[in-house]
Amino acid sequence: MDLMMNEGFQEEGEAAGKWRRACLTSAQLSTYYVGNREVNAIREAYEARHGPLKDFKAFHDRMLSFGSPAPKYVRELMDL
Repeated sequence: MDLMMNEGFQEEGEAAGKWRRACLTSAQLSTYYVGNREVNAIREAYEARHGPLKDFKAFHDRMLSFGSPAPKYVRELMDL
């Protein structure tokens, strides 16, 4: 809970819900890991094409502007 609230910037209720789901299924935590890896890979592809990322907020806002498609489609939408 401490990690999620203090380093993950989540509200207590949200963190408690995630903790409950993690206790119920082992797949819950691995999906966060895979998602993190995918976002990092998109960022690395972006930086390979455009140079070092200077505005992380703008980059993440652009990724989120597409809704919630699979990461491979986010890559396509960002011309990566």
